[in-house]
Amino acid sequence: IGGSLFVSSNQAPFSIGTDPDCFFPGTSPAGDTIGGNVIISQNRGLDSVFDNVIGSNLVCANNTPSPVGGGNTVAGVESGQCSGF
Repeated sequence: IGGSLFVSSNQAPFSIGTDPDCFFPGTSPAGDTIGGNVIISQNRGLDSVFDNVIGSNLVCANNTPSPVGGGNTVAGVESGQCSGF
């Protein structure tokens, strides 16, 4: 994605990048490349953010349950519920 990615007010679970439960054993995860910000807010499904290259900030707020993630390369800051992803 050349710009930013906004995911807001969804009820269903979703995954950005590679969900570790969804790739075949013996393969290496290959996430997504997002040129701008990734902002995830006010979602009500279990969301995952794994193995991505993010060109700016990764921000998560007001999601229930909190998203899960890891293995991301973030050029900016990781904040809110996505701190440490």
